Amino acid sequence: MAICSRIKTVAGSNKNSGNFPYATVAACAASSGRMKVALQLGQLERDHSSKVLLLLKISEYERAIKQISMQPDCDPDLFAYVLVHCVRMVNNNHWKGEELFRSCQSFPRFKDLLVSYLRGNDPKLYGSLLKYQKMYKQRALLLAEAACMTLENFREKMRLLAGSTAELEKASKISLCKLSLEQARLWEMQHSVADSLVGTSLSHTVLDCFKRNNENLAETFSKEFKMKPKTYRRIQLNGLAFCKNWSRMRELSEDKQVMRYLTLLDFAHACVKNSNDEEAVGYVERLDDCEDKAYMLMRLKRYSESLECAYAIGDIAILLAIKSSSAEGFIVEKASKRLEMLLEQKAADENANAPALSSSARSRGLSAVTDSIQDKAGCAQQ
Repeated sequence: MAICSRIKTVAGSNKNSGNFPYATVAACAASSGRMKVALQLGQLERDHSSKVLLLLKISEYERAIKQISMQPDCDPDLFAYVLVHCVRMVNNNHWKGEELFRSCQSFPRFKDLLVSYLRGNDPKLYGSLLKYQKMYKQRALLLAEAACMTLENFREKMRLLAGSTAELEKASKISLCKLSLEQARLWEMQHSVADSLVGTSLSHTVLDCFKRNNENLAETFSKEFKMKPKTYRRIQLNGLAFCKNWSRMRELSEDKQVMRYLTLLDFAHACVKNSNDEEAVGYVERLDDCEDKAYMLMRLKRYSESLECAYAIGDIAILLAIKSSSAEGFIVEKASKRLEMLLEQKAADENANAPALSSSARSRGLSAVTDSIQDKAGCAQQ
């Protein structure tokens, strides 16, 4: 107290007493271990920024937060510096996280910025903040995200997920809690198959089982976690095609239960996707839809068969696509003849239902029809 009084007397006798550097003197006092003296001198400092920086230097973090939060026109950079400095002190165990959280409760602006900063930069301390504020659901979601994203071992993922489940129980989120428990059960089953599967989706896991030629295990996963039958059958088809298990695919195509969810076109596409056009032809020939049949035959370069299907249903677009795609002269010639016949028939049908037109008008109409169909053919070919 005597030291402070003496300094005030000296400062008062100075002509520029209003600009006396109390913060600088206080910093010197703090460096020599005289923290109380430094605090008392700091209270005399008129410069806001200097006062805040001094409070941080003497570890008066709560006072620094209060000082900067109560200043309406505070420097944003200084505000951010105080926030980051306080977080760093907590992480370095120089200040307790609970004290930081308690200090900012009365200052909404500082609290909001702290929450935003921790959410993006310090998940661990952010989790502690959520726990302090009893925000169980948000903390549960944070732990669940960490469990899904972590590259640590299986036990660490399970520990984080268990923590998420516990927080959901506290928040009385029963449905979310059940989902979390179901996820834990899936991870345990995935772990029993391969570590690389842990954390992947159910669909990915089932497909992986098919790729391992383990259809029984794939079916077990689908039944245990109530996968939709249509989803399972599509994954089964893709998995069998990937493993080139063509005989099993043929069996499934004859199974009425399976064909409730799949079509022969699905089988054909799966074969084409896995580079077996010959196998795809067998499914295409069984198609009832002539348009799909003509299109798939053209895609498989079975132009002669596709041409006949397209002609039978009057699909000019596919005929034009075949004509432009095939390199075989007789196919091009055949397609051209079929096109002429269909175009003439189409023009005749239109003329029968339209008022009488001049020959030039009929010619223009036929040309317009041809151009329109050629555009459609280009789309079909693509």
